[in-house]
Amino acid sequence: MFNVRKTNVDAQFEEINQSYETLEVETLTPHIGAKVRGVDLAQPLTNEQARDVHQAWIDWKVLVFPDQHLNRDQHKAFARRWGKLHVHPMQPTMAVMKKYWL
Repeated sequence: MFNVRKTNVDAQFEEINQSYETLEVETLTPHIGAKVRGVDLAQPLTNEQARDVHQAWIDWKVLVFPDQHLNRDQHKAFARRWGKLHVHPMQPTMAVMKKYWL
């Protein structure tokens, strides 16, 4: 099981008592943002990984997944895990690919 790793800046602030079974989460600021490691977003998430990613998002609001290399289809598959994809309203069609947002 991985635990939240607090940075030195966070020492003076109340800590979120959250453990993640499948991820390593490092806070970026005391109140918002975390770096997530221990998951390969190019592969389908397990239910446990999806639960931990969702909980980290609830806890930290903004998540950074460094060193991920996803192609277009893998990116869309990851995004679909969180809900239906929508065509971007400002660019409904593009010659190369459509843009999506959640």
